[in-house]
Order: sequence, then structure tokens, then C-alpha cells
Amino acid sequence: MATEGKLTPAQFEILQRVWDSPGGLTVAEIWDWVRTERDVSRTTVLNLVDRLEKRGWLTRSKDESVFRYQATVDRLTAENQLANDFVQDFFAGSAMSLVMS
Repeated sequence: MATEGKLTPAQFEILQRVWDSPGGLTVAEIWDWVRTERDVSRTTVLNLVDRLEKRGWLTRSKDESVFRYQATVDRLTAENQLANDFVQDFFAGSAMSLVMS
């Protein structure tokens, strides 16, 4: 499944944590980590994870009574896409304009 849409900073933050956990993470584990950084509800994290799954960035598997989420793309691929999106959005696709700024 191909990924859809651009990543928000919050979504990228979740993916970073998932990449750092080879066995995957549950929503509760992701929430526990995110809330050490800022005040956020579990529902907000659940919605972000759900969107990432629906758009093909995460996949889930059943582990006993919970779902574990794993990334469907590697970190380098996602970072390249983010960089390309940034250059497209802010510099009309010109890496030279980015460097010159």
C-alpha cells in the first residue's frame, strides 16, 4: 500500500517513535511517550495513529489483546518525502532557491 498525503509534525513525531521501536507500539505506549513532551489527550493520539494507518503510513497487528503499530516505510524514505514536499511547497521545487535563501 502506498502512503497518502503529507505528514504533519505531530504525525512525523509518532513515526519517529515507532521507528525507534522495532517490535511496534500500542496507542497507549505512543501516548505515554508523547505526553511526556506536552499535554495531549489519548483520544488525540488515537486519532493521529488512526489517520496514519488509514493513509498507509502505519500498519497494525494484533498482539494478545492490543494492536501494535509499525511503520510501512523506513525513516529515510519518509525524511526524503518531507524534504521534497518542503522544497515544493516553499521554493517552487527549486533546491537552488532553498540553498540561496
